[in-house]
Amino acid sequence: NDADRNQDNDLVDLAAVFTHKINDDLDIELGLARKERAPSYQERYLWAPMESTSGLADGNNHVGDVYLDQETAYQAELGFDWHTQKAAFSPRVFYHHINDYIQGVASTSATVLALSDPTLQFSNVDAKLYGLDANWFAALTNTWQLDGTVSYVRGERRDTSDNLYRIAPLTARTMLSYVQTEWRVGVEAVTVASQNKVSVENGEKKTS
Repeated sequence: NDADRNQDNDLVDLAAVFTHKINDDLDIELGLARKERAPSYQERYLWAPMESTSGLADGNNHVGDVYLDQETAYQAELGFDWHTQKAAFSPRVFYHHINDYIQGVASTSATVLALSDPTLQFSNVDAKLYGLDANWFAALTNTWQLDGTVSYVRGERRDTSDNLYRIAPLTARTMLSYVQTEWRVGVEAVTVASQNKVSVENGEKKTS
């Protein structure tokens, strides 16, 4: 309670996208960015070990850190857009090099552990994220169309050999639609693969 809880973060986001047109149906795209994120209220001010909320609840007790640094991510993305009237395909590969990534790690504070052992404390770690995103579309007839997305991301810590916590596995969305000028109806399937790349330090369980 004696800590200086008045914190300021000045964030700078920069982004640039370069597109080269190969022909009427094909474009190549390169994206570069620098993105920053300030610690959330929970990550900074959760002062007693308790189950965290705001989408972070996982059954573990967490404690915050008033002096967390903001995250800084350097991002690169390369992809292409192929598009015709009957079909389209837009894959992207990406890499994010993140300094001061915020994640719960095992607390070493004697005061915290006296209240709750084990407890995860929000801390700054070094991380990287890389993977693939793709959108696609196919017109089966004048009124029926199939479209979807595929997403895969791999998260790793750069300061240890562990995986990042709570990273989604390979996921696909596929939708079959009946399309009219002013309305459409469709059925959608969301498919999720197993996740074996889990965080050991956070006690994360593998999923089928």
